[in-house]
Amino acid sequence: MKTKKRRYLISAALIIFALIIGGVGIAQLYGSHEEPSTKKIVSGNDAKVWVLSDPHFIADSLHDFGSQYTYMMHTAASKDLKYQSIGIKSLVKQAIKDKPNAIVITGDLTFNGEYASIKQLEEYFKPLKAHNIKMLVIPGNHDIYDGWARKFSGDEQTKVAQISPADWKNTFVETYEDSHSSDPASLSTNVQLNDKYQLVLLDTNYYSTTASNTAPVTGGYLRDKTLTWLKTQFEYGKKHNLRTILFTHHNIYQHSTRGKQGYVIDNVSKLKPLLEKYDVKLSFAGHIHAQDIAADPDKSNPTVEVLSSSFAVTPKSYGVINFSKDEITYQKKNLDIRPFLTAKQKQNKDLANYPNYLKKLFYDDTKAIMYERLFYKMKDKQELMDEAATAFADVNWHFFTGTDDLSSAEIAKFTSTKGYQALIKYGGMKEGYAQTSLNDTNMKDNKLTIKY
Repeated sequence: MKTKKRRYLISAALIIFALIIGGVGIAQLYGSHEEPSTKKIVSGNDAKVWVLSDPHFIADSLHDFGSQYTYMMHTAASKDLKYQSIGIKSLVKQAIKDKPNAIVITGDLTFNGEYASIKQLEEYFKPLKAHNIKMLVIPGNHDIYDGWARKFSGDEQTKVAQISPADWKNTFVETYEDSHSSDPASLSTNVQLNDKYQLVLLDTNYYSTTASNTAPVTGGYLRDKTLTWLKTQFEYGKKHNLRTILFTHHNIYQHSTRGKQGYVIDNVSKLKPLLEKYDVKLSFAGHIHAQDIAADPDKSNPTVEVLSSSFAVTPKSYGVINFSKDEITYQKKNLDIRPFLTAKQKQNKDLANYPNYLKKLFYDDTKAIMYERLFYKMKDKQELMDEAATAFADVNWHFFTGTDDLSSAEIAKFTSTKGYQALIKYGGMKEGYAQTSLNDTNMKDNKLTIKY
């Protein structure tokens, strides 16, 4: 019996040794870590992370500025589709200059889920690795198996290769290779930032298991298996004294009177109790294209959610998150591409005056919506219709840029204008939407401090 037992122990030891030599550790065998992950982005308690959302990039090879693409540009909800490459390259150069430890993008990296678009982004992001800046990304509703993926040539559109979940993981390798844990049921992953914080990137999207022929689903949800995985990540953080920061594409809260259906996670009622139980103080999201910070007013210690406006839309902003032992600060920044322009690019009036170009694009596109809505009611009142359309653009400008904290006197002055009065009178906009878009009473939207 002793001989048999000794042979069994020797065999077991040899098997374990072989597995370790072959690159399979005990933790991997059982799919869990008993000790804190050694794969940290940075050591210590301090770190700096940038966050942005919804760049909606389309590869240069997928358009020629022909009639079909030009039409798309004019119906793209104020997205700058003309100078996207310059914007992304400028972001990378600014990051190399400012040296954040990581950049997180919370979804909709692509215009409509074109495989060529993530491959071009991969090339643009490559210089970051040489400067030890990690790229961490999660998909948005436009990224995976989007049936609208197209190439625009002249007056024609043709279908192009879509992004599969495997394509996503194989392209954005950094997001997953250094993770503590990745969800087998989605593209969610958990990355340990430093000694005090873990970043959970949560995939909240509906998408098919094969290439699609339909429009992307606007809404989002959490799979049951993903919720189980998420709870495990929260438990891991609790056990090892790691504070969890959450990143999603869809929203936890309704951030405007029109921002619920398709924007708030469908089964968010299953997520909120977990956030409360595990004291998740901070979450970041995108999707709605608005800069907004909110928290549940009915909770004494709620999760604060920061929405990043679309990086494709004015004012082309990103957030700077500074982590320390007992505090997190957040500050919105607007990217200025002009220091990174070539001499030839500076001769381009759009680029030389880029902030004005972006704002004009926003106003022109937003006013066009109102012209269409009011035309038959106001076609004989052209000047007044223009004032009404401008008032509508003003309201949206304040909401989407996070400058919706006007004083009572400023609101009274604005709502007394002829343009605003006509906008309400002729049914262009409900008065309630204007009030909530001009006077956000929840929280300031461009900066934040979280204390631990």
